[in-house]
Amino acid sequence: MPAPRKYHILEIVQSLEKGGRTTRFSDTVSALRVHEHKVLPAVFGEPAPWVSIDGLQKLDRAKSKLGIIRELCALITENNIDLVHAHCEFTQLYAGLAAKCCGVPLVSTFHRSELSKYKPSISNKLIRWASGACVAVSENRMRLLTKNMGIASNKCYVVHGGTPVDDLPDTQMRSNAKQSLDLDARFCHLLSVGHLGPIKGHQDTLEAIASLPENVRTSLRLHIAGSGSEQEQAAITSKVEALGLQQEVSLLGQITNVSDWMTACDLFILPSHEEAFGLVFIEAGAKGLATIATRVGGIPDIIEHQETGLLVPPKTPSALSDAIRQLTENADLRQTMGQKAHKRVASRFSTDNMINQYLAIFNRVSS
Repeated sequence: MPAPRKYHILEIVQSLEKGGRTTRFSDTVSALRVHEHKVLPAVFGEPAPWVSIDGLQKLDRAKSKLGIIRELCALITENNIDLVHAHCEFTQLYAGLAAKCCGVPLVSTFHRSELSKYKPSISNKLIRWASGACVAVSENRMRLLTKNMGIASNKCYVVHGGTPVDDLPDTQMRSNAKQSLDLDARFCHLLSVGHLGPIKGHQDTLEAIASLPENVRTSLRLHIAGSGSEQEQAAITSKVEALGLQQEVSLLGQITNVSDWMTACDLFILPSHEEAFGLVFIEAGAKGLATIATRVGGIPDIIEHQETGLLVPPKTPSALSDAIRQLTENADLRQTMGQKAHKRVASRFSTDNMINQYLAIFNRVSS
C-alpha cells in the first residue's frame, strides 16, 4: 500500500479574532502539521493578541482586488502549494480565484452563523465555481449550501469541529478547580462562554434566572465569559442591574482559562439565537458538563436532548427557566448527562476525527 500523500497546504482565513472559527483554524493548522503535512497559515490583517500560530503570514486586505489575487498567486507558487483550504467567503473568493489561476484545488469551509452569508450572490457563484469541495460545519449548514447556494450535494461534506478530549474530570479535580477560582461550593455554578452580542442569548439567560423562585435563584451563580463592544457590555451590565441579579451573576470578560472554568463549574448554558456549529458546546462536553442550549443551527448535532443536555426554543426565557430549574435541582441528572456528553464528544468530536475527515476530502479533490 502506498504511503499517504503529504500535502503543501495554504490554510487561509479572513480574520483571527475571538470565536470558534479562530480555534478551529488554529487546531486545523496544528493537527495537519502533526500529521507531517507542510502548512502555510495566512490571515488578512492582525490576529487577536492571544493567537499564536507558527509561521503565520499576514496579508493586506487594503490592496486592490487584483493586487490581492496576485499576492495569493505568488504565495501559492513560491511555497509549492498543492491545495488551498479557505475559511469564510472573503478568502474563498480571492484564494479560490488564485487557486484556479495556479491550477491547484480549493476546499472551502463555511463557518458563518449569519444566514445572509448563504444567500445566492455573484460572490457565492464564483466560490461555488472555484471550489473542488465545500465543507459545512453542521448538517444545518449543509442544507444551506445545497438548497440556498445551489452547490451540488456531491461536492458538499459535513466536518464537525473537533477538540482535545482528556479523561473525565473527577470529583476531586472539580473541587480543586473551584478552590483555585474561589468559587463557593455551596452554590450550583453555571458557566456561559460567548461574546456579549444579542445573538448569543445572554439576555435570555438573565431573564430566565430572574423569573426563578427565590430559593432556586439564590442557590445558583452564573458566570458569563466573553467580551463585546462598549454598547454590548453596557447592555448586559444594565440588564443584570435592572433584574437585581448582582449577587447571582458575574461578568468575567474575555478569559484565557476557559478550560479551568469548565472544570470548576457544574453546568454549561448558552441559549444562542443562531449558531453555525458551536465549538464551545463540544469543549463543555469534553469536560463532562451537561448543557442547556437552543435548538438552532448546528447545536442539535452536538447536544442530544434529555441525554447530554436540554434543548429549548430560542428567545424563550420561560422554557430556559424550566430547564435551569430542572438541572440545578438535580445533581445526579447533571452528572449522568455530563458523562454521556464526554463519551459523545470523545467518539464524534475529537480533533483527530476532524482532521481525518479533512484529509479524506483533500485526497478526493486532489485525485
